[in-house]
Amino acid sequence: MSQLEEDFEFQLMDEPSPLVRDYVREFKFPVPGLTPKTLRPRHGRFDFAWPAVKVAVEIEGGTWMPRSRHTSGAGFAADCEKYNAATVDGWRVLRFTGASVDDESAVAIVRDLLGRLSAKTAKSTGWGSW
Repeated sequence: MSQLEEDFEFQLMDEPSPLVRDYVREFKFPVPGLTPKTLRPRHGRFDFAWPAVKVAVEIEGGTWMPRSRHTSGAGFAADCEKYNAATVDGWRVLRFTGASVDDESAVAIVRDLLGRLSAKTAKSTGWGSW
């Protein structure tokens, strides 16, 4: 786990809403059309996820480094495959840089989205949140 991921996790745990704290760390999701042979090590895994509502968070570290996994051609292409496969499967994937973790805007966006989804679910079912 990177330092940025640890910082984000600390912010999640400090969140008063159990809705936000109810996440899965390094959640592995099934990727349609990919077999174990073609599956890359990180392909099909989110840094943080809320599977009940199909919301995922990816912390994109090293965005300003010349040799980062996320900024290399192969790394960027693999990330695109993963995000597209997740989107086709109905996931909402939120991507955050280190700056968004540091200024806590990442956790604020997650809080806002989960709150909206919870309210929408409660309204459509007529009872309780997820």
